[in-house]
Amino acid sequence: MPQPNGSSTVKPRRPCCHSVVEYIDHDRVTRTTDGGSSDEARLVSATMGSGASLKAKAWDTVLSLV
Repeated sequence: MPQPNGSSTVKPRRPCCHSVVEYIDHDRVTRTTDGGSSDEARLVSATMGSGASLKAKAWDTVLSLV
């Protein structure tokens, strides 16, 4: 929400990280190899697997820009 002096209450890095999290947690295709549910595979990837690594890398990248 814009402030009267023109500044924003949202830090510029937050929308970048939210976009990455949104993609990894909700839009990214995750394959299953053991016949399990794709929702379970997405959860595991997002919290402990390659999705978690991507989120950490995105956060580190954003922090290096500020």
